[in-house]
Amino acid sequence: MSWKFKPDAGRFHYGLSLQYSPSDTALTLSSIKALSVTLSSTAMSTLRYLPPTTGEALGSKAWRLVAETEDPRVGIALYELPLGDWRASSLVALVWTQTREVSRLFLQLHTAELLHSAPQRALKVRRDDDLDRSHGLHSYTAAVSLRSLDQLFWEHEVYDVEFPTPEASSVTVQLLDDVHGGSTAARDRTLCSETDPALRVETEAITYAMRNCLLVDFTLWDADCMPVWAFSRALEITATSGRQQENEYDDVDMSVSSAGEVIRRLELRFHDEARSNELVVRLMSLSPPLHQQTTKKTKLWVAQVSVTLSLSFINTTFGTKY
Repeated sequence: MSWKFKPDAGRFHYGLSLQYSPSDTALTLSSIKALSVTLSSTAMSTLRYLPPTTGEALGSKAWRLVAETEDPRVGIALYELPLGDWRASSLVALVWTQTREVSRLFLQLHTAELLHSAPQRALKVRRDDDLDRSHGLHSYTAAVSLRSLDQLFWEHEVYDVEFPTPEASSVTVQLLDDVHGGSTAARDRTLCSETDPALRVETEAITYAMRNCLLVDFTLWDADCMPVWAFSRALEITATSGRQQENEYDDVDMSVSSAGEVIRRLELRFHDEARSNELVVRLMSLSPPLHQQTTKKTKLWVAQVSVTLSLSFINTTFGTKY
């Protein structure tokens, strides 16, 4: 079975979102036994293949559950399958929860992977630099985007990112601070949308806004402007737990709030099992009082973005021995 995606919507700086409706109405996740994405371009004479990277035979267990609708009566869910050598791109399936039938497929292509790996190649491993004691820990550039399938809500780029000297098995840096050019003003962190920021999906029967899920594009470049870690993923919005995280919200300007509004601390979290790296986006939600929910929308903004790199990833990438 061959499907063609038409990029009529969903073009972003760091990601490309393509949608497709399967012609087989009985298609389920368990019935998909083999899958491969083939990309062609007028600029390249050879085809680019993005195979699944699950390391196991395809079936329902190969797909990761991202999120289900908050209202169980709606009965739809999002499942995801990583693609490509970098595991940067992904295929998202919109599925009916009871029958597991696939209603829509959303191909999320990461721009950095497409551009840098157009001639198919693995990420380059650099040798250790004897003159630079912090080789592999400094001069990074990071870019993060929060979006839906066809609308960009928030995007931020950070330059000269410095990771601390390793004292454990990983190093972590917070991107939104004074050192890296972050601003504490809420207006600079607000997710922009004419309606409540949400992942709007459509089936042949319903149109629904999933407020518990967003798409995230992330790219990390090293000092030589080489992409070393990148992904486009659908991530569930969950409640933040733990008092140790409260200080990440302290610098957020809450002057835009008003009496009676409900404040919630949320997060988007992606753990890269292949590299043991992690990205965490802390969010602040400000909901209007119940009697104003028909006239006012929920405000959502970014409190902090934390990037964690494992020492094994740094040592493998840069040839270091931390």
